[in-house]
Amino acid sequence: MPDITPLFSTPIYRDKIFFVDKEKSFINDKLPHLNYQGYDSGNGKTTKEKNFLDRRIFRRIKCEIVEHVKNYAFNVLQLKKINLYITSSWINKHDSGDFAQAHVHCNSIFSGVLYLDVPNENCGKLIFHAPHSLPTFMTSTIFPDVENDNIYNSRSWSMNPVSEDLFIFPSHLLHSVERNNSYQSRFSLSFNCFVKGNVSDVKTMELNI
Repeated sequence: MPDITPLFSTPIYRDKIFFVDKEKSFINDKLPHLNYQGYDSGNGKTTKEKNFLDRRIFRRIKCEIVEHVKNYAFNVLQLKKINLYITSSWINKHDSGDFAQAHVHCNSIFSGVLYLDVPNENCGKLIFHAPHSLPTFMTSTIFPDVENDNIYNSRSWSMNPVSEDLFIFPSHLLHSVERNNSYQSRFSLSFNCFVKGNVSDVKTMELNI
């Protein structure tokens, strides 16, 4: 077999954060009754509170997320040590029939989503999209038929999340979530990360935020 190197890839980080009993109780009993408001798109709802991970009940989860972000940045991407921090975090509620249209996360470097309650596999897949302005093995104006989709020939890629799944990805990566075709609500926690302090000492590219 030849050795295939997927150059210039966009790594998607996936792992688990297992909830403890008190967190499970909050998710089951309190999450459905939070103060939600509808998204401007008309699909789904979000908490008015935009620093949800600062709640005491979520402090342990926040610490775990921060460690996963560091693992993604420093072990996977091999970045030099920079000071990454979570700028915002909020709960998404998608009832039956709701979906999340394709979007990016502005004013952020890395973003992520932690699935808090996914009732079943019909709740909708998480889909990542290659922007049309970015050629892969061909330009975005040529779409040859393929026998099987894989990470080398696809311009979108879907993942079927379950409860306690954590995803981390570059904030500029276009993504969406399929329609919730179950009869139960899907709950997830989204967050954004940014950097502060010294980013680069390379001449002509120095940056300190």
